Amino acid sequence: MQLVDLIKDALQQYISELPDIAVPLAGVDRQARASLRQLVHKELSLWKASRKCIVSDCQNEAIRHSHTLQRAGPLTQIAENNWVLTPTMDAFASRVKMSKITTARASTFPGFCTHHEALFHNFEVNRRLEKDIDFVLQAYRATCRETVRLRIESRYVKEHQDVLARAFDRFLFSELAGRIRTRGIDTTPEAISDAFAKLDEHTHADAYDALIDASVCDLQALEKSHLAMLEQGIFSSAPFEFPVGSTRLPEQLPVCLSGLDCFNLQSGQIHRRVLLVLNVIPEHLVTYIVVSTSLENREFIGAYLDRLQGLLAGLNTIEAAMLHSTDHWFLRPSVWDMLPSTRQKAVLAEIMSSNTNSWDWTSLSIFDEIRGRLLDEIEAAKPQADRTVNERQVIDAERRKLQM
Repeated sequence: MQLVDLIKDALQQYISELPDIAVPLAGVDRQARASLRQLVHKELSLWKASRKCIVSDCQNEAIRHSHTLQRAGPLTQIAENNWVLTPTMDAFASRVKMSKITTARASTFPGFCTHHEALFHNFEVNRRLEKDIDFVLQAYRATCRETVRLRIESRYVKEHQDVLARAFDRFLFSELAGRIRTRGIDTTPEAISDAFAKLDEHTHADAYDALIDASVCDLQALEKSHLAMLEQGIFSSAPFEFPVGSTRLPEQLPVCLSGLDCFNLQSGQIHRRVLLVLNVIPEHLVTYIVVSTSLENREFIGAYLDRLQGLLAGLNTIEAAMLHSTDHWFLRPSVWDMLPSTRQKAVLAEIMSSNTNSWDWTSLSIFDEIRGRLLDEIEAAKPQADRTVNERQVIDAERRKLQM
């Protein structure tokens, strides 16, 4: 079989998979991903630009610094001297780093006018999520932020098509070379690039178009299904079953998180690509994990929350979300400072290289103190001789994370 034929086969297989994988807009290689995240960083002009309130049919101007994660609540819980750490991008160096930011500036976006900002007044004043509607409203404003972010990214895609197409070439040649090598045929991205000259150019364009189409679908889903559905329930007096779920971990974790996650999930005979908006909200002695989706996908919330039973599972899921799903998270500075420098570098590298989701647990530990204490408690509660093979394997794997 000629290399060109192998490329065609691998290319068609890749195109067929695109609708079922989580791909950020333009997240096709490290440089493109760094440029994109740098663009939407809160300090850049597009992120700070004035815009209308995100609430449907509202024509008022949005205030520039709505908090997605409450400043007086979860951010204050994890802050040290009013500072937290968050990952930021250096597009020119194509790398991610941890940066200090004050709680006044953390997690802000231009989303709501003064009138609609008052929606969150009650739990802002109480500084905790308490009533069912509090969890719904937290899910709503997190969804609003993700919609604003994807709108900015969509604009970026339209204005930088040539740059992104070249970035996509680099990604695609590497991707196809890897797929062909799994068939026992040695090749390189450079060889794939040379062979592409013999292919129909429309075939190449199809792959790029499929990538962009799969990504733009996320924005459309958030706008038409997630936001519209949440607003229907929030602003109507009629009974409404919100597709929002939560679970409580029995520990205050030193992190706040709010972002978009994407899965291929199955419930019974139903299997589809599902977008979830994930929130991690630490409060006094507890941490809430709040998830929301579209109304037609609400049955998948249970499948997600079922996987979060127990603090260890919660730790792993949150760490995976931090490294694989979203860079919109904030960490207590001393937690990062406790990590060995080699682990810090590995964490930052994984943020740059991964496009998966929070179910793909990482081999890296971020919450060393909590993980070590939890493992000590687990081992003390059940002698090694009484543990199952699976329990011993889990404990050994979790201990290895602390030794890296």
